[in-house]
Amino acid sequence: MRQSKNDPFAVKFSGGKIKDRILDWHERTSDREGYLHTNDRGAFNFGPAIDGKKIQIALLIMLFVFIVLGARIFYLQFIQGDYYRYLAEGNRIRLVRVEPARGIIYDTNGQQLVRNVPSFSLHMVPADMEVGQDIDGIIAEISSITEIEEEKLLKIVDEFGEYSYLPIPLVENLTNEQAIVLKIKSADWTGFEVNEHSVREYIADLSASHLLGYIGKITAAEYEVLKEEDYQLVDSLGKGGLERYYETELRGRAGIKNVEVDALGKELKILAEEKAIVGNDLYLYLDHALQTQVNKSITDLLDRKKLTKAAAVFIKLSPLMSFFM
Repeated sequence: MRQSKNDPFAVKFSGGKIKDRILDWHERTSDREGYLHTNDRGAFNFGPAIDGKKIQIALLIMLFVFIVLGARIFYLQFIQGDYYRYLAEGNRIRLVRVEPARGIIYDTNGQQLVRNVPSFSLHMVPADMEVGQDIDGIIAEISSITEIEEEKLLKIVDEFGEYSYLPIPLVENLTNEQAIVLKIKSADWTGFEVNEHSVREYIADLSASHLLGYIGKITAAEYEVLKEEDYQLVDSLGKGGLERYYETELRGRAGIKNVEVDALGKELKILAEEKAIVGNDLYLYLDHALQTQVNKSITDLLDRKKLTKAAAVFIKLSPLMSFFM
């Protein structure tokens, strides 16, 4: 009786093969390695079913894998630990800019000529956008809510997608109803958020418009020039008149918030905050009531004379000159 060289589970016995290592009783078996004697039956072969060399090779492979994994864990934990900890903190903790309130403009009598009113805008943060997110589907929903063409919104996404964590204005001057709907929906969108900010409203009539000027959103070209002066793409700045001339004094200084965000980039809590500094108010020598009255008088005169142009000059007379006149 011997084992077959081709099949380790087959045993030669009387010219035939017996499978599954089951042997009939044989009284002439001896105490050899791989046999077990019992009292009621003969010998059963319990020899190794797998070659010992194969077991050693498998153990060496497993040992090699564990050594490689251990080395990698050691490298990430101790060699690059500070670096990846910094990246993780950067994803969890974020610095958020706080927009300052713009200074108010008054006339010589203290009459307010402009004011800041709250407004809502939809911003996107490209770095927070989830890979594989259905951007086209989200833009389609935004378009249906705001009635802005999808092509226009997609153009903004493509144009400013490189600006990482900088918020990009996507839709501005939302109505209260639009802001509420988008606020609810943006809770499930990564990289989109509804923010409240202030916009300029001019109380004075058109008689002072040429003097006051106006403010508008910063353009990409203006941003490239002014980004070193702490301007962002969501900011507004003076475009003409006093708003532009006194831009530095009126804009104030932005604050900063250290906030904790979740995996979607949504703010969870404020860890620290540096308050924004409100812009300086501007007091003019202009008498708005007098300016309004002069503007009305000139308009009436032009209508009566059928003219299109006129000018008014104010002269403060001395008491002596008043006597002769």
